Amino acid sequence: MGTEDGACAQSSAFALPHTLAVHNYKTLTVCKVCDKMLIGLMKQGLRCRDCKVNVHKKCAAYLPLNCQIADGSITPSFDQMSVSDGASLVSGPTNDDSLHEDSMIPLARLPGQASTRAATRAPLAEGWMIHFMLDQPDRRLRHYWILTGGAINMYNEYNDGVNPHRVFRTIPLGEILFLTPYDGPPVHPSYPPHCFEIRTTSHLVYCVAENLDAFGGPPNKVPRHAAGKANANANMWFQAGALKPVVIPFQALQQALQPPPSRHDTSNMEPALQFTELYQVLSDETLGSGQFGTVYSGVHRQSGREVAVKVIAKDRFSKKSSAGVETLRSEVAILQSISHNGIIRLESMFETKDKIFVVMEKMNGDMLEMILSQAAGRLDERTTKFLIMQILCALRYLHSKGIAHCDLKPENVLLSDLVTAFPQTKLCDFGYARFIGDAQFRKTIVGTPAYLAPEVLQKRGYNKSLDMWSVGVIIYVTLSGTFPFNDGEEISEQIQNAAFMFPAEPWKQISRSAVDLIQRLLKVQIEERLSTDECMAHEWLQGAQVYMDLRKLELRLGCERYLTTEQDDIRYGQYLVDQGLVPQQMSPPPLI
Repeated sequence: MGTEDGACAQSSAFALPHTLAVHNYKTLTVCKVCDKMLIGLMKQGLRCRDCKVNVHKKCAAYLPLNCQIADGSITPSFDQMSVSDGASLVSGPTNDDSLHEDSMIPLARLPGQASTRAATRAPLAEGWMIHFMLDQPDRRLRHYWILTGGAINMYNEYNDGVNPHRVFRTIPLGEILFLTPYDGPPVHPSYPPHCFEIRTTSHLVYCVAENLDAFGGPPNKVPRHAAGKANANANMWFQAGALKPVVIPFQALQQALQPPPSRHDTSNMEPALQFTELYQVLSDETLGSGQFGTVYSGVHRQSGREVAVKVIAKDRFSKKSSAGVETLRSEVAILQSISHNGIIRLESMFETKDKIFVVMEKMNGDMLEMILSQAAGRLDERTTKFLIMQILCALRYLHSKGIAHCDLKPENVLLSDLVTAFPQTKLCDFGYARFIGDAQFRKTIVGTPAYLAPEVLQKRGYNKSLDMWSVGVIIYVTLSGTFPFNDGEEISEQIQNAAFMFPAEPWKQISRSAVDLIQRLLKVQIEERLSTDECMAHEWLQGAQVYMDLRKLELRLGCERYLTTEQDDIRYGQYLVDQGLVPQQMSPPPLI
């Protein structure tokens, strides 16, 4: 009889080959042979099925035959997404030609970045309810109420389902200001008192249900005019014979007004009272999700203004360290310190012992969604210039404040709408943002590998110029619909191969100046990359058409100029005259 340690020792005495299979890594991982990062978005390397060792495809032939059943993971503290294309023994060098064939990875949404979607859920509560308006206590109504994650719908009839076109009234949960139980006397002498009140932003007060205990007990003591309706109401919402004040619908409605629970919530979670007084989270409208929380649509109760609410459960953070919570607070601190038309606006933050709620302005899509919705899977140069100039204006502002975003990608560029070809953009998700001085370098792990500069992946020092590398990748994927780098080769080697980086399809249709700008941004040497000002001054981003598109956006928004200047008016004056649009016509009217 041998021990587990003995078994491992025995296995190491023999030359056991590794059972390697292609693997997708969600976290930064290094090769066991060359000790360099596994670079790429998908299929970055090979992983042993048994001992979990990780290697580059090109390094697999040099891996010693020393497989053991042990913890060989480079990053054991994180979950890894594994997709195997079939286990195989690798006994020789891999075929470079086969790797090159599928090297251009199509643009796609990365894991953890959910697009807008609506969830279909069962009603939170439903049944016949008696109700009346406070200013009309003698007009008692009876409707079939259905409480969902976003509204209360009242129907005139219910026969094995409701007719959605026959709704009597809808009360959006975002319009509910107060929900209060009522234990006072009847507001009308001929009827029993109601059980609770719903007060809305339109100054209406709904008095809901009837407290039959006020008439002395069970239904046989209820007045004739109330007996039928009360029984119908009570039988639906409560157990038969227990004619107590309305507790179940009140609690269900109270719960609906609270933010949606997470999977690990317990029954004694602290209610977010201050938050729910001001905002309603629409739990059926999920805008996105990440490692620590979910972003929902929401409504400001008083104004009806739409917002985005990030709900973070604290139990997702490590209990041994407060780093996760501090990172979130750092993100909020950065957003509170900046104000720019091209950056998402932080509205407020609330914190309970269990959750954190971050309220931001709501946009209507992101840049990746816009790219993927095109028939060609990419954008034309005019639209790309328009979007990139807005990104650069916001980035220039951040860099002037000593802030590096550190996670620029199309998913983090939000759009005002997806209908127009020329929407306003705003940068979001400052979870990795850092304050970095002009002469400072950082080494902490940040960002999304597919868009990260090589100095970050190689754990060398980085500064604000890592954002400019990301801009280069964004321009590349926007114009081509593919990622620029093979996931099995060193980035520095690929950049030298222009034929590989810019294949004829689709780059023969794209201007040389666009390629030149990308090459000037994707520089391995930090000091060789363009700054924001140098990038905006590049010939590809200059021209009257770019100016016209940006100026029209400013006028459409009715805001102060932040994308163009009066010098631009003078510079392109003759062009505007030729187009019948003189600079005075393009400028907003003077303030009186």
